[in-house]
Amino acid sequence: MRTHLLLLTGLLAAAGAESPPDRLLTLRGHESLRPGPGAGGEDPPRPPGPRAPGGEESSCTPGTWMYDGCNACRCTQERKIKCTSNVCREPPAASCQYGRTYLDQCNNVCFCDKFGAYQCRPRGTPGGGICYHDGVTGKPLRCEQEGFIRVEAHTQFFCQDGIVHFEYASPRAPRPAPLEFGDVVLPDYEPCPAGFVTAPGMLGVKICKAADSNVMCDDKRPTRGGECGVDDCGERYNPQRDCLQCFCLEGKPDDVSAGFNEPCPPGFDHRTSFLYFRKCGPIDDLPCSGPGTEYQVDCDLCVCQEGGVPACTHRQCDTSPEEQSCQYGTFFVDECNAVCRCVRGGGRYACGRRGCPPGRTSGKPLTCPAQTRELPRIRGLRVFCHKGVVKAQLKDGDEPNRPGQCPWTIVDIYYRCNYNKQCDDDRLCPPGHKCCREQLPCGQKCRPACAPACAPGQRCQTVYLDLEEERAECVPVSN
Repeated sequence: MRTHLLLLTGLLAAAGAESPPDRLLTLRGHESLRPGPGAGGEDPPRPPGPRAPGGEESSCTPGTWMYDGCNACRCTQERKIKCTSNVCREPPAASCQYGRTYLDQCNNVCFCDKFGAYQCRPRGTPGGGICYHDGVTGKPLRCEQEGFIRVEAHTQFFCQDGIVHFEYASPRAPRPAPLEFGDVVLPDYEPCPAGFVTAPGMLGVKICKAADSNVMCDDKRPTRGGECGVDDCGERYNPQRDCLQCFCLEGKPDDVSAGFNEPCPPGFDHRTSFLYFRKCGPIDDLPCSGPGTEYQVDCDLCVCQEGGVPACTHRQCDTSPEEQSCQYGTFFVDECNAVCRCVRGGGRYACGRRGCPPGRTSGKPLTCPAQTRELPRIRGLRVFCHKGVVKAQLKDGDEPNRPGQCPWTIVDIYYRCNYNKQCDDDRLCPPGHKCCREQLPCGQKCRPACAPACAPGQRCQTVYLDLEEERAECVPVSN
């Protein structure tokens, strides 16, 4: 068949005969009168179907690939079409058996032209036309899960019948809504889930956004550090759509902010203070009746200071009954590798605060590992296994009070403590640190110490090297 076609083509060319424009021969050797599937029966102009190997085509674009389901052809720089010589089976009755478009194994876009043959060209994106591993130009890229894959630059990719297909968006199509955290992308024939509304999509893709929420931001946990941040108390937010949780500063939605050295407005008084500003609340709403007044908030103790400003602890409340008695001894290690110590007179444990891996719980005893060498190492403590729980005890010879001086503490700025009580004496602190008293009633914390103690006329002061590292040094006392 192919030999006859070559002879016929040569005779027509020698005689100067011209083929009718609507009766061209494709690489398959079949005449095609069927118009393309585009609107109005016309396809966008693309190179015609390939001719026999070695032939020339005036409209052939160098670098263009063509594929007919059996052989792949490429237009060279000399405008000659070079094709593979695969042994082709009889083609199926329907041409372009993979559909109108698909993506091949070399990241090329392949189109079915009006002559029933595929033509492939590199995509206009990085990586187009590059074959990876054993990829073959013209062979469809396979996929496993049917349905939508992704949208890129006005192009939708989807999996159908195990092949990656694509479609272009109309220039007049509505611009899709920008994707945000929590959005759901579905085929256009599926309804949005409950609590979501439909937003402009693309090419059969529906973008579902969370509906407006009536959730009020009333979380009274302070932002990181408890010193500064955007006060969004009282604002409405959508937990399904917003990426961050709702954090607001101390106080209540009706409070007002004032500079640290500025007075509160008439009818307001100081509620709590931060490093650079203070929160002022209505006088009738403040719990402090005078300096020294104590009150309890859950498991936290608050002491009223001068001006009605409360200073409160910030502890993790004990809720389980088994934690109300020190059943694990003086010390144990929790799942966060933090040391938990039995509180004197309280019959419960106070644990240090450390970053905890996912799936682990602070304050829950750590189960003994399979091998002893897997036990955590904690400075100043001997760690061991007892009754299936990792416990600890003080090493012999470790002094409860080390030489040195604790750093000076600012006493005129009060804000909520953001750590648990860490120590009772210096034995729980690393070398170079002492167990120092913090702002009342925040308890004691391991701090870098000045060793030896500072001379008269000097004081020990904390120097911050960065957000997490600090040291102590002796500095002259300013008059």
